[in-house]
Amino acid sequence: MIRAVIFDYGGVVHSLSKIGSTQRIAEAFDLPVEKIKLFSKKLGIMMGEGKISEEEYWEELSKLVEKPKPQNYQEVWKYKTTEDYVIFPEIIDLVEEIKSQGILVVVLSNTIPPHAEFNREKGGYDYFDKVFLSYEIGVRKPDIMAYKIVLGEMNLKANECIYIDDLEENLIPAEELGMQTILAINTDQVVKAVKKKLSI
Repeated sequence: MIRAVIFDYGGVVHSLSKIGSTQRIAEAFDLPVEKIKLFSKKLGIMMGEGKISEEEYWEELSKLVEKPKPQNYQEVWKYKTTEDYVIFPEIIDLVEEIKSQGILVVVLSNTIPPHAEFNREKGGYDYFDKVFLSYEIGVRKPDIMAYKIVLGEMNLKANECIYIDDLEENLIPAEELGMQTILAINTDQVVKAVKKKLSI
């Protein structure tokens, strides 16, 4: 029996920005994307695992690219237009329907503090029973420990869960543990797949 549906967040519950963070960071430093790509990714992973703070991220990146920290650095993480950040209403309706069946709805997301803060401001996490964020649990998907943390804290068995993600690599550990999985391609497909698995 399914007791929980676990959602990835970006790309599943809300749209992804058309302009990636790396490009916005490059623009803030007035540098080509390729100049900062490797540095920003490595430091971003560290921030996403809670190993460094946002302030430490910018200080270290500034040293590596040999340019001062941008004055508007706190705005870099924010989506430039409201149209660029859309919480999918079909998914929220699905979440509410799942909850009405007495089934838990959970988020497991790789993210960084400024993105999480932005999501909280938009109220996107409010629909879920529990939210697990990589920088808070200290591990990122597809590390299998991220999934084990969710199971442990929610007192769930893997075969009692459905896991949804828009990246195939993140589905593999969930499947290895025994979860049912859904690769998110679009909202209609996700809704139909979940309802079929839950027979609702």
